[in-house]
Parts: sequence; C-alpha cells; structure tokens
Amino acid sequence: MWNRSNTPPRGVTASTGVSIVIIDDSQIVLDVMSEVLGGAGYDVTPLWSPKEYEVTETIMQKSPALVLVDIEMPEARGDNLIAVMRGYGFLSTAKVLLFSDRSEIELALLSETCGADGFIRKTADRPQLLAQIARHLGGSHVSAP
Repeated sequence: MWNRSNTPPRGVTASTGVSIVIIDDSQIVLDVMSEVLGGAGYDVTPLWSPKEYEVTETIMQKSPALVLVDIEMPEARGDNLIAVMRGYGFLSTAKVLLFSDRSEIELALLSETCGADGFIRKTADRPQLLAQIARHLGGSHVSAP
C-alpha cells in the first residue's frame, strides 16, 4: 500500500483534464489515492459511499475517463455495483477497474464476470500505480517530477 512518503511533492498540480472517480469504503485509501493521482495531474473525485444512486449521480456529473472500484464494501460489492451500472449504461464511456488487494487470478476472473475493463492491485507502489493508470487511459497522464 502507498504511504505518505510516496506522495508527489507539494505544488505538482498541473491538470491533465482527465477525471478519475475512486469508490472505496476506506477514507485512508481515498485520501492517499487522491494525493497520488491528484499530484500526478488527474482530476480526482473520491466517493466513500457505494450507494448506487450516489455513484450514478457522480458518474453523470463528472463523466470520468476512469473509475476505480473497491470490491469489499459494507454497502455493496464493487463487482456487483459495476455489473449493475454497466447494465444501465452509466459507465459506457468510462474505463472501469476493480481496485483491490486480492490475487491477480481472482481479480482477473471478477473483472471478466462483472464487466470491468481490468484491475489494479492496491499493493502497487506509486510509480507502478501511475503507469497502470496511464496504460488503461492510453497514456493520458502528467508525470510528477
């Protein structure tokens, strides 16, 4: 997992204009991811509540290029949330990735069954995370110095 020592330097705020929504029930994960991705130039919207209506409203307002979804949350399972949202067409233009510390084999299987575009393991370090995000976005990123 990332820690505060892996966050980008203060002042790195150049925006790529690329919107990312992160859905997770851990405020710590949301804070760290917001710092790391925001510091790399992404416009980050952390969403603590996985309630379907709040996710739908946020997705419609932000039109994100990428949505990262945790799997295990008290209100809903992320893979089920993705399947429902894909079924309604709310995520038709966004890349949707499962975001978990589960094994790669399990994440690959869950991604396929729920309609996610892939996955990123929470245990990735900062450079690895940013590289994976950029790869899924087709290279749309700003590198932090």
